[in-house]
Amino acid sequence: MEVLPNELLIECFKYLDGLDIFQSFDGLNHRFSTLIRSVPLYIDFENMTTENYYSTALQLFSNVELKKQIYSLKITTNNGYQLKLFALGYAIDGLIHLRSLSSRESNINFEMIVQMNLQKALELTCFHMPFHIYDVGDSLSLLPMSQLRVLTLLSLLGFNGVWNIFSTITNLTLRGSSGSTIHNLLTYAINLKYLHVVMFINIERHENYEEIRTDPSKSLKHLTIDECCNDDFPLFESILKRTGNLISLTLAHTATIPHSFINQWEHLIRTSIPNLKIFNFSFQYSSLTKDSDIRQNYEQLQTDFWLKEHHWYTDCILSKNNKSMIYTVPYKWNRFELSSFSDIYSNQMINRRTLFANVNSLDLSFNSATNSDIFYFPFLTSISLDHDCLNENYFQWLRSTVNRTNVNSLYISAKCQFENSHLLLELLKQSPKISSLSIHRKTLLPLFHNDQLCEYLSKTIKKLTLLKYDGLTTFKNRKSFDSIDEKFARTFVNVEKLNCTINERQSIQFILESLPKLSNLEIHTQNDDNTTDFVEFTETIATKLGIQVIVEKANNINYRCTIWIIRNTMNKT
Repeated sequence: MEVLPNELLIECFKYLDGLDIFQSFDGLNHRFSTLIRSVPLYIDFENMTTENYYSTALQLFSNVELKKQIYSLKITTNNGYQLKLFALGYAIDGLIHLRSLSSRESNINFEMIVQMNLQKALELTCFHMPFHIYDVGDSLSLLPMSQLRVLTLLSLLGFNGVWNIFSTITNLTLRGSSGSTIHNLLTYAINLKYLHVVMFINIERHENYEEIRTDPSKSLKHLTIDECCNDDFPLFESILKRTGNLISLTLAHTATIPHSFINQWEHLIRTSIPNLKIFNFSFQYSSLTKDSDIRQNYEQLQTDFWLKEHHWYTDCILSKNNKSMIYTVPYKWNRFELSSFSDIYSNQMINRRTLFANVNSLDLSFNSATNSDIFYFPFLTSISLDHDCLNENYFQWLRSTVNRTNVNSLYISAKCQFENSHLLLELLKQSPKISSLSIHRKTLLPLFHNDQLCEYLSKTIKKLTLLKYDGLTTFKNRKSFDSIDEKFARTFVNVEKLNCTINERQSIQFILESLPKLSNLEIHTQNDDNTTDFVEFTETIATKLGIQVIVEKANNINYRCTIWIIRNTMNKT
């Protein structure tokens, strides 16, 4: 990288989290140290999962000049390191060039946003906060709405304010929306080009859609609606009749498709949205639907209108476990579940090697002996295995179906049984980036007999999840417990994040003492009393061990607490 010009390096830095930039390049040499202090920084607190990242964040947010370089900030409610920074007052003021503020969670503390006084964020144009708020109007008044162009909210249900405040928004995402909300936006959000509704809530099923507003929206070009059903078709029709300039439409998880559904859509496209170029959909069928009816739907999609006029190709999968579906290809979404099926229909004229290029997360509960050559997944980052017998034939199929070069996360369900432990070792070696492992305890224990596998796990696994209801302490015999857990500690000595179920609080002390790189421990317990007891014990034992912990107890029926560990970071107070 030394030979690359500054302009190219700055362009590359745009794709990296600010904490990663400082972790990797600060102090490397004078040129890089100077350069990274002059580039826009994009900070995602969800990535701050280790003590080293916390130390880096302390440096960034305690430096007034560096804070001026923060252009994007993603906050979270389940990161103790972030809450520690906020408690110290580091992350609130001084973000004078902040352009984007976001959270992926719906339970973010809105008071945190109020404290940031966003009316003073003069460059803020993107705001993504799907949090629960009781008075949408009052909450939106805290935002610089006239500046915003990109906005994400939980919903606008119950909004009784002036809809004109959305007139500057060009890109809007709603986690939930009703038909009347969409119609109001089509009327008053005059610059809206992209609308994404994650969950469609049709609370007006008996409304006469012919009587509602029909004036066209000239701006909307792209519409995505997830989790809808064919019963909503009259409402879709009323919306799409107002969006004649629409060029892209995406419908996901549409359920219960009648015989006439395909023909209805063809007529609607011809008459109301003739400019539509991109149509992505995923139609799902219940186990009550006859295979012959599903095939009939698929055949209706093989006419000249779909194939020759628009080049909208589809796959049809027939299954007996509520997994039958018809979807457009290339497949639009980033997650795919491949289960056993009785038959599949596809267009043989298209190249299938790139049809699933968008998929990065794959769930496999699949009989590899059936039509395996129809699928190929080139860009996965996560694989979930849920198959009775993981044998050589299964992994041979997996090698031909999945490019594992970039896979970093592996989930192995309790259902899985390895024919031998060497198969898992080979899987890990052929997927060199895997650092996150989720596995059931009863599946893991027999694998400990393979010393070569344990040695490989100790070098590679940074994040470990022992699947729910099986933890470290299920044995009454203390000697047996010690023996097993010492092996566990040697195998996962480099783990930085651990998620498990614990029945005895002494296991917390064992974990804190035996896993020296652990920064984040998430514990599931049997009941609320257990959780409270574990929180108190953790704080006591941490003091004895000379470490600092941030302990958060979940306020719900999950009986969970999260422990963030600070061992060596400067300025622990």
